Amino acid sequence: TWALRSKYQEVRLLGVGNMGSAFEVKRLLDGTQLVAKKVNLAGLSEKDRQEALRESQLHSDLKSPNIVSYKESFVEKDQLIIIMEYCKGGDLACLLKKHTQNNQYLQESKVLNLFFQVCLALDYLHQKGIVHRDIKSSNVYLTQEGVVKLGDFGVSKVLQGSTTATQIGTPYYMSPEVCQNSPYDYKSDVWSLGVLLYEMCSLKFPFVANNLLSLAMKIISDTPDEIPEFYSRELKELVKQLLNKGPQKRLSLTKVFSEVEVFSPKKFRTRRKKPRVSFRSPKSRTKQVRDSCIHLMGDSLFYCVYEFMKNHRQKGTADKKIFEEARSNWGPQASKYCFEVDQLLFLENSVYNIHIN
Repeated sequence: TWALRSKYQEVRLLGVGNMGSAFEVKRLLDGTQLVAKKVNLAGLSEKDRQEALRESQLHSDLKSPNIVSYKESFVEKDQLIIIMEYCKGGDLACLLKKHTQNNQYLQESKVLNLFFQVCLALDYLHQKGIVHRDIKSSNVYLTQEGVVKLGDFGVSKVLQGSTTATQIGTPYYMSPEVCQNSPYDYKSDVWSLGVLLYEMCSLKFPFVANNLLSLAMKIISDTPDEIPEFYSRELKELVKQLLNKGPQKRLSLTKVFSEVEVFSPKKFRTRRKKPRVSFRSPKSRTKQVRDSCIHLMGDSLFYCVYEFMKNHRQKGTADKKIFEEARSNWGPQASKYCFEVDQLLFLENSVYNIHIN
């Protein structure tokens, strides 16, 4: 693969899927770590080839701090190669596996931090008219800074109408309507989101069986065990509402946002005392502004906005474009969030010599 090797050096194999493989690569120009996803086109029908090419085009149009970023793509012989961001923190499936091996549940604050960021990513996709169709822990990636990024849009679909009837997804996360071969819409992703939340709390799937048919029957008719008792009543109720069998009765993402973290601090956020004003030193001032930002936004949203602003300041993006993109991501309060984080970046630049244009 000449074009790949002329720009990138393969470091190691990350995984193999139904349609191809993923490699960690190093960009020869500057040494940046990235991922090369190789999709095998040999022997595919014209429809499947178009599906693979469409994935590349779909991913290139997505610009969100909680979506794995696309770099470039090209076709070499019978392979479509997609270059994308590398998340050094691994994926959520590996994190949950470690906790399972250590017999250690995640703290509720950690669960909600991760869950909220996945919700931000999914909401962004739905606003673009996209149903992901394969929400699962192995498609949720983590950066070293704690930012959650949703990836793998190989089975995503841009909805031309309101529903679709194609049965795609990982079995444990399939919604009842998918199991019954019924038309489905965005609420199917919400069900998968509920399975993911259950998995983060219980370190297991809500429905398990020895074969696909038995699994489908359980998903359609059974009620899962409750998540562990030490989690809050509100979190247990949220899981139940996400796993409602009826799509119309299932929570919408808008309603989910009203239930979690920033949007409902009395229920889910750990209460923090507002930082007292102190100007004893530049470092203490920096810490105070950081604490103030976290108090305003909560941990999850703060890290998203921080990475967003830092990346744009390093690129020298115009303020108008920054605030327009921020408002599309986080709503009318985004300008205030960006302003507060901008002050923090200015202080960090002065104290720690972080290079910001």
